[in-house]
Amino acid sequence: MNRRFVLANAMFALALFVTSGLSQAEGTGKLAAPIYPGSVPAVPADGINADPGKVLAFDGGKTLNCYGTSAGGDFDPQWCFLTKDPIEKVRAFYEKAVGKMLPVHGDNGIHGYQVFAERVWTPGFGEEQRAGLIYNGVSVHALPSPPVKGQAPKAPAMGDDSWAGQEDFGFYAQTRFFGGFLDAVDMFGDPSKRPVSDLDKLYSQRNKLESAIFQRKGASLDAVDATLSQRYTELRGQRQQAAHSGMMDAYMQHGAQGAQLSAGPTAEEDARFNAVMAGDPALQQRYVELTQKSSQLMQQGKFDEADELLAELEELEASHPELAAMSGQQQARAASISATQKAGEEAIQARGENQLDKAIWGTGLEMLDALDKEAYYTLIVIDGAFVPSDRDYSRDRKIIEAETAGWIPHQNVGLFGVNYPNAGAAIVDSKDQVEEEKKEGVGDKLKKGFGKLKGLRD
Repeated sequence: MNRRFVLANAMFALALFVTSGLSQAEGTGKLAAPIYPGSVPAVPADGINADPGKVLAFDGGKTLNCYGTSAGGDFDPQWCFLTKDPIEKVRAFYEKAVGKMLPVHGDNGIHGYQVFAERVWTPGFGEEQRAGLIYNGVSVHALPSPPVKGQAPKAPAMGDDSWAGQEDFGFYAQTRFFGGFLDAVDMFGDPSKRPVSDLDKLYSQRNKLESAIFQRKGASLDAVDATLSQRYTELRGQRQQAAHSGMMDAYMQHGAQGAQLSAGPTAEEDARFNAVMAGDPALQQRYVELTQKSSQLMQQGKFDEADELLAELEELEASHPELAAMSGQQQARAASISATQKAGEEAIQARGENQLDKAIWGTGLEMLDALDKEAYYTLIVIDGAFVPSDRDYSRDRKIIEAETAGWIPHQNVGLFGVNYPNAGAAIVDSKDQVEEEKKEGVGDKLKKGFGKLKGLRD
C-alpha cells in the first residue's frame, strides 16, 4: 500500500498530522470526497513540467497538490481546489456528500469546517512504525471578513501627535488592496485630490476582495494577487510619469506662446505717440527725462526712487488726453494677455491633475477589476481515496466520528496560510487506543508523529 503522511511545517504549526494513504495509482482522480462543482485547481499544473503521477486531472483542469509538489515519490499531500461560492454553501454540499462538518478556527482569522471521510488499516513498518488505522477527509476554509474602520485592530498612530486623516490613512495603509488609492485622496487639505469619502464608498463596494483567496501559478507558484499587484503598480508608475511629463511639456509650450504676445504699443499707437511728442517739445523732453532716469535708478537697485518717477510719468500721461487713451489701451491689452495666460495655466494644471488621478485611482480600479476576476472565496482540501477492499476500510459515520473525535484532517495547508494550532490527528491500532490517544496532549501526539514519519522514511 502506498502510504502518505504529511508533516506540517514546524515554523507555522509545530504539529504533525496524517492524511490519507493512496493505495490506488496517484493522479487517477479518485478522492475521498467529490470535487465541488465548478471549482478550479488551486495550484494549476498547466505549463509546469510535472511528474504525471503528481498531477490530478478533473473537470476543472489539472492541478498539483496543495504544496505545489510536482516531483515523484511517496510523499503526497492533499489536493486543493478553489471556488467563488461562500464557505457556508460549500459546507452544505460536503455535509450532504460526506457527513457533518465541525468548525475550526485558526491563525489570523482563518476559519473552516472539516470532516473525516474514510478509514483503513495499515500494517506496521519497522520498530518505530506500528500497525494502525489511518484516516482521510475533506475540509473547507475561508479568510476572515474584511476589516472595518474604527474597529479592532485599530490603525497604528502615525507619529506622536494626531493629525487630520490619520485614522483613515492608517486603516487603508494596512488593507491588502486599497492602500494605493491613498495617493489620490486629500489628507492635508489639497483641493485637487478626492475626499476621503470617495475611498470609503469604494471600500464599502469592493472590500470583499480583502477576503479573497488566489491561485498559485507558474513554476515559482506565485500568488495571482501578488502578480497582479506588481503589474498594476508598475503600470501606475508609468502613467504617473507620463502625466507629470505631459504637464511640464504643456507648461513650456504655453510659456513660449505667451512670450510671443506683447502688450506694448502697436505701430499705429507709435505713430500717434510720436506725433503728440513732436507737437509739444516740452512734454517730450520731460517724458524722456523721466523714462531714462527711472530706468537708471532701477538698474542701480533704487526701486523706491524709481517708483516715484514712474508715478510722475503716469501723471504726465494722464494729463494728456491722447496719451492717456493710448496708455489705457495698452493696459487693457496687457490685462487680457495676463488673463489668457492664467486661464491656460489653470487648464494645464486641471488636465494634469485629472491625468494623475486617472493614473492612481483609475489604475487602482483596473487592478480591482482584474483581482475580482481571479478571486475565490473558499479553499477546499480533499485527500486521495482509500481502496475499499483493504482491511478495516470504512465510511461508517458513527465509527469514524467516534474514532476521530477532537482531531482534524488538515491542520496546515501548504501554500495558502491555513493553520489551526492545538489540533491534530494520529494513527491508532484499536478502539482502546482511540480513547488513549484522546487523553494525550498535543505534545505527546507530536512526538509519536515524528517517530512514525521517521519510520516511514527509514
